[in-house]
Order: sequence, then structure tokens, then C-alpha cells
Amino acid sequence: MALIREEFQQASGSIVSTNTISKEAHLLGFYDPVAAHKPLITKSNCAARLMWCKAHRNWTVDQWKWVLWSDESRFILYRSDGRVWVWHLPGECLLLECIVPTVKFGGGGIMVWGSFSWYGLGSLVPIHGKLNTDAYCTILDDNVLPTLWQFYGLDPCYFQDDNAS
Repeated sequence: MALIREEFQQASGSIVSTNTISKEAHLLGFYDPVAAHKPLITKSNCAARLMWCKAHRNWTVDQWKWVLWSDESRFILYRSDGRVWVWHLPGECLLLECIVPTVKFGGGGIMVWGSFSWYGLGSLVPIHGKLNTDAYCTILDDNVLPTLWQFYGLDPCYFQDDNAS
């Protein structure tokens, strides 16, 4: 915004505030929300994903029933990972609906690994510390094999992980 203001001032010779530029931009249909986040996908990863999609695009529902999916996720207590936007009128900023509670040092959270298939849910496994190769292999040994056995027995099936290293 400061760069736009400086360029306008140089081009027009007029002094204008950032608020004025922001208001006029809104009137023209521009908005300034926080930028969206998305995982970085390299060209090689993009090509591999496209190849995987093309190879599976004609699968039937019955074929997808033979896939066990897995991933890990982090759950945080007391706050989100990003900004929380709250719309309020003047004087309402301290209403309970407009406040996001915080605690010192983040308040804690938990990282878990889980799996699911057409036939049900596998174990939900808490991850303590960083998830390195050895810890991931232990999770797979202790949880994927019993889940595959439970859902598919001796029948052939697929395990689809998230390409963790």
C-alpha cells in the first residue's frame, strides 16, 4: 500500500493517505484479505500427481473400496495458526464474540496420524515429538498392517500414504 501511495504522490503531485487509497480500492472492488496459504508443489511433484490422477481417473467405486488412506494432522488448542478476522461495530471489540483467547507459549496441541477406508476408520495415533523416518515406520508397522488385515484379510488392497519421506 505504501508503494502505491508513493507512486500516486509522485505521478500526481498530491499527498494522499493510505486510508483514502484503501477506501477507493474497496469501492473499485479490490479487497485486502490475508494471502491464502497452500503447500509448495514442485514441478516434479506436480507431474507425479498428474500422472497418478490420470492412472486412476477411470477407477470404479468398487476399485476405490480397496484403498486404505492415511495422513497426519495437527490440532491446536486456544487459537488458529493464522489471523482471525472479526467484524464488529465501534466499541464492540471487547465483546466475548470478538475475542480470541490466548495463552502463553501457544497453549499446546497434538499431532496425530490416522487412516480410513470404505470399510471404516483405522487407529488414531498420537505423534510425540517430530515425525522422522523411524517413528513413521513404527506407526506403519503397528497400525497399518493390523488395519489392512481387519478390513481386507488376505484380499489384495492398496495403501495410499501422503508420500512422507
